[in-house]
Amino acid sequence: MKTATVFLLLASTALAVPAQTITIGATDGFKSHYVVSPANGDPTARTDDEINTLNLRLAASGNTEADFELGLAYMQGFGVVQDLAKAEHYFGIGAIKPADKELVSGFYLEHGWFPYSPEKAVGWLLAAGRPFDLFEAAQAYRKFNPPQDAKATSIYRALLNNPKTPEYRRAQTELGNLVLDGKYSAGSKPAALYLAKWYSGEGGGTIDAGQSLTWQLIGHEGPTTVIPPPNLSKPEKLAAMKAYTTWLDAHPGWVTVPAAP
Repeated sequence: MKTATVFLLLASTALAVPAQTITIGATDGFKSHYVVSPANGDPTARTDDEINTLNLRLAASGNTEADFELGLAYMQGFGVVQDLAKAEHYFGIGAIKPADKELVSGFYLEHGWFPYSPEKAVGWLLAAGRPFDLFEAAQAYRKFNPPQDAKATSIYRALLNNPKTPEYRRAQTELGNLVLDGKYSAGSKPAALYLAKWYSGEGGGTIDAGQSLTWQLIGHEGPTTVIPPPNLSKPEKLAAMKAYTTWLDAHPGWVTVPAAP
């Protein structure tokens, strides 16, 4: 027997009444169902047919919020025969706000309404353009077959230009993860990688902290290769991480040589 969990979400349009979203448990996972509302908030339109007829009229007059509601209707088959091609058409006109674009992107991912397509999800997320959307676009690039790690990395690095957003730290962590996994190299900098791997293991640091640390160290090492000496003590390694560049200047045992071309 299917179970239903009901959540209250803000409507996708400013004038429409709050939409009710229902998540229905099914054998293929979970899908969120969105109540279709009159784009102008008309309380006299109550049935699916009345709401869709009103939204069609409003859309014909240039109301893009009505187009978005029609996209929801055709996607789910509310009051109309389900037609995913028409749903995409109406979303293409009506998804104007960044939040709407982000919502549509999710319809192409796991448990979405459209056939699984991280490629199409990326397009919507890039169009939304907020730091959160860009980070999610990078994550989606890594779901491509084959994964597009280079494109993801480019976005992560761009997010490092704004340290005031939550995505700054998230991008650091993902870049560190790619370096630790050998999927990305920021240059020949074994000292940073050496310290980060140690910190993630015997150093007692969390995986998340180790990933973020990897990128922080690499970002501060400069265009040289630094070779770590053997038998560093734990206090020395921790000191190196707390003040990396200062520690390097004070410890000539870490020999610096020109980076490989």
